[in-house]
Amino acid sequence: MTKFYRSTLLVAALMTAGTAFSQTQQVPSGDGFNCSHQVVMEQLFHEHPEMKADYEAQQKVRDEIAKKLYENRNDKNEQVYIIPVVFHIVHAGGSENISDAQVQNAIDVMNQEFRKTNPAAANIDPYFASRAADSKIEFRLATIDPQGNCTNGINRYFDSRTEGADDAIKNGRQWPTNKYLNVYTVRTIGSGAAGYAYYPANNNQARDGIVILHSYVGNIGTGSPGRQSAFTHEAGHYLNLAHTWGNSNTPGAANNCGSDDGVTDTPLCAGSSVCNLNLNTCNDGTANDEKDNIQNFMEYAYCYAMYTEGQKARMRAALTSTAGGRNNLWSEANLAATGSNYTSAPVNLCKADFAPSTNKPICQGNTVSFTDYSYNNVSSWSWSFPGGTPSTSTERNPTVTYNTPGTYDVTLTV
Repeated sequence: MTKFYRSTLLVAALMTAGTAFSQTQQVPSGDGFNCSHQVVMEQLFHEHPEMKADYEAQQKVRDEIAKKLYENRNDKNEQVYIIPVVFHIVHAGGSENISDAQVQNAIDVMNQEFRKTNPAAANIDPYFASRAADSKIEFRLATIDPQGNCTNGINRYFDSRTEGADDAIKNGRQWPTNKYLNVYTVRTIGSGAAGYAYYPANNNQARDGIVILHSYVGNIGTGSPGRQSAFTHEAGHYLNLAHTWGNSNTPGAANNCGSDDGVTDTPLCAGSSVCNLNLNTCNDGTANDEKDNIQNFMEYAYCYAMYTEGQKARMRAALTSTAGGRNNLWSEANLAATGSNYTSAPVNLCKADFAPSTNKPICQGNTVSFTDYSYNNVSSWSWSFPGGTPSTSTERNPTVTYNTPGTYDVTLTV
């Protein structure tokens, strides 16, 4: 099968006036992870107190389910819950426009961490090794969109709001939240956080999902091994996990020792941004006192390695709840509707697609790079650049010079 895609490019004789877009990467303070999950949840419940009451009522039910799941944690016949995912890459043409390969890498990394096949699992503190869980939850990029068309589970939007992003970037882009986990990657977040997500809640379709910096996604491209687990952390919030010290965003605060994360087997702690495996932030001197589970994905200490059996039970309880439509995500009907019921990535050619390195007019004599976003299993590329040099190319991602002002078609056949 052959497919083609055409776009147009404007070449101007003079530089078009405009505002320069900053390329400066804003990184949260230190290398420590900063998550604004609690901030956005508090804002949501402040605006909609009826949603808070509903969430708390649902939580009582989920707690009972989680308790039973924890008691039966040695059940070997647990179903693997599969969650369809769609990535919305919000960019302004900079490094935040991450590659398809980085997105897939992020999914692969998160699946390893949720299934306890991650390399760091071999280095779990022996004190907590028996509590480390294979959550039997997996994530897959969708291959069918809400209209029934083929997709690779990745959408790209040129939008300056990738700088200082908030929930506004979701408007008009959200896929049904009871069918897909929506993930938005951006350059910076307005709160200064590296990411945030919402707990499962009814009537929150407009906001539900994960927003995260592009540099905290996967461990290739703009990602890094030191930051790769931030995505897993936010997915934990999405599946109803609190920070290990409870519902606050201030690790280390003394009053955190008076709160709890609602999980049976995570020790009471104040939270930490330092990876000290012997840390005991809520030492009360009693015989039952335990040190912090510092390697937990819901900590801030950057030596992530594990979820506990109690956290697994809480997440799986969330996936059996109607709140936020989480119970529909993994249903057989939804996996078929979203094309997520595969065991290996699709190989059939589906779509020809590409993007230029700029969406603005260029000056005569300047070059434009074209990036191929076609899928699946593309084996050859045939580009046509009338008015450009070269005028044709068989490279996957060619660069073309335009020496004469005008508007030009660009066509890719794959």
